[in-house]
Amino acid sequence: MNKPHVLVPYDFSAAADLALAWARDYVRAAGGTIHVVHVVPTSAPSLVSMPSGGGATPGELERISADLAQRINERHVNATTELLLSPSPSTAIGKSADEHKATLIVMGTEGRSGIARLALGSVADYLVRNAKCPVVTMRAPKSDDDEG
Repeated sequence: MNKPHVLVPYDFSAAADLALAWARDYVRAAGGTIHVVHVVPTSAPSLVSMPSGGGATPGELERISADLAQRINERHVNATTELLLSPSPSTAIGKSADEHKATLIVMGTEGRSGIARLALGSVADYLVRNAKCPVVTMRAPKSDDDEG
């Protein structure tokens, strides 16, 4: 049996922390590797200007990368990390999963529904429908402060 290659999109949310912990435990039991990606939004390409890291400076990108590495270490996860610059997180994550030959994507989701989901879209929904490998989603428990 081939060992899994798990891709974990990470956005620093509680749901992403749950997904990272689940992936860590899964890989500890099954063997394999974890690759964690964080998408830094960029502007959509246009004829007038090219995307540039979404306005993030090289220093900000270094800080995000360091924060990501720190989170991974604090959670005792053995993983590679990567920042993806893209105007479309769902497309960037799907492409990364293909490039890394991911056998599983494990990701957090906000669990929006109805109008909020229509208005904001859903990266998790897109990946569940379009990824070439299975996708496991983790939803953080709602707090008393959450609406709905």
